[in-house]
Amino acid sequence: MALNRLAIAAVCLVLVLCNAPGAASAGQADRYGIGAAAMGRGNGGICLENEAPSLFYNPAAMALTPFDTFSAGGQLGFHSFTDADGVSWNGDRSGPIPQEPLSPHAVHLSLLKRIAPPVRIGFTFITPTRGIYYYEQEDPYIPTLVRWRNRSQRFGVFLGLSVQPWRWLMIGASAEIGTRSRLLIEYAWEGTAGEGDDPPYAMANLREAEYQIRLAARPILGLVIDLSSLSRHLDGVRLGVTYRAPFDVPLEETELLMELVNPGDLDPLFSLADKVTASAVITMIDFYTPRQLAFGLALDRPRGAVYVDLTWSQYSAMIPNTGLLSEGREEDGGMEIYWNFPDDHVDGYPVIDGRVIDSSVFRDTWTLRIGGEIRPGGGMDAVQGRRRGLTIRLGAVYDPSMIADQPGPTSFIDGPSLAGTFGAGLAAPDPLGLLAGYGSIDLAFQVHRVFGVTLDKDPLLIPDKVEMPVRWDDEIRWDGGWMVVLGLTGTIRF
Repeated sequence: MALNRLAIAAVCLVLVLCNAPGAASAGQADRYGIGAAAMGRGNGGICLENEAPSLFYNPAAMALTPFDTFSAGGQLGFHSFTDADGVSWNGDRSGPIPQEPLSPHAVHLSLLKRIAPPVRIGFTFITPTRGIYYYEQEDPYIPTLVRWRNRSQRFGVFLGLSVQPWRWLMIGASAEIGTRSRLLIEYAWEGTAGEGDDPPYAMANLREAEYQIRLAARPILGLVIDLSSLSRHLDGVRLGVTYRAPFDVPLEETELLMELVNPGDLDPLFSLADKVTASAVITMIDFYTPRQLAFGLALDRPRGAVYVDLTWSQYSAMIPNTGLLSEGREEDGGMEIYWNFPDDHVDGYPVIDGRVIDSSVFRDTWTLRIGGEIRPGGGMDAVQGRRRGLTIRLGAVYDPSMIADQPGPTSFIDGPSLAGTFGAGLAAPDPLGLLAGYGSIDLAFQVHRVFGVTLDKDPLLIPDKVEMPVRWDDEIRWDGGWMVVLGLTGTIRF
């Protein structure tokens, strides 16, 4: 059985290496925003002018921008979260259970270009500064801060266009670009079954590793209706809808080829390997982007604007990725191990030691965003669409938890959050007259309060004869924490 344990340990090590990049998802945009203007007013306003970042918020809203624009900026995040009480390591492990979330540091670039009077195209790129990808192997029974761990650690690339066929109607489409990846690893096993007092010996030598990346995309569709054409009393009133397709973790099959160099010597022990069904779970759920449908209402006048957005996120359709190892050996002496990702949503998935993630752990959410901005002095000069002076922004966000009650052994942790945002912008025309538009500098300040949760555990739901990595009380308490995010964006319009 030493070889059996060694085989499982080696496979789990390989699976850690197999944690290929997850799909690019909303990440920074969904949690904190793209651009300090949107960040300052509550990371919403799908019916307001967001310039090229509208490719995420609502691609149709690019039609509201009268200039070509280029912007660049970034954001810094600082957090303070508690650990879960009532849970500790089982067995020989000691010390705190790592539950540290990652800080949402990021940089972004955006470009919007008018192709024809009714047509605009745009590009937006945002990436975390602490690595484009962040991925790791987790155990579903070890407490995991789902929303506040990896949600910000993904790059985002958005491409799209808007068309305004009539004054009152704007439509748009964009694509969020991600990656599909495949990893091929070939190992050669060699060793001996042992004789007499000699213990069994086995070693796995890496022969070849090949990594492949291909692009993938998810569509985003948007619509904005300007109601001012219906009545003068509705001047500046807009309705909007945004649809974002789901972005699963589109990892393709990862293959591990294992060849037995001396199967005759190892066969007495490797007969056990034929029965090895070691499985592993990669909680790339943090890289899952749900299907989203956002509805927005806005009032936009020269002296200011207000909005309310409501966004539905289909987290209940989340599929935790599960890697499965095939049983047995091929006729040529090799054992092939395939990385499987189910297409259908089923009740549960096998993981290490037969542990199961129940799909009922995840639930849909409705996120409410409200906000607006004040433009003292009207905010416009004689040229339509050209702004000058100071803009003050305020916003608030309520985001419920995606995690349902968990009386069973899983320990995903996430609480509802409430965020308050503030922003300021200073805009002025180019004093040299080189720009047809104007330039601006925008600042944003966000404070997120994540409320704690209590998980009531039922010992009867713990699987029999399964070695748990942690042990917990009948009640697990997590007190939540805080996140502060700062944003800065500079924009020129030409």
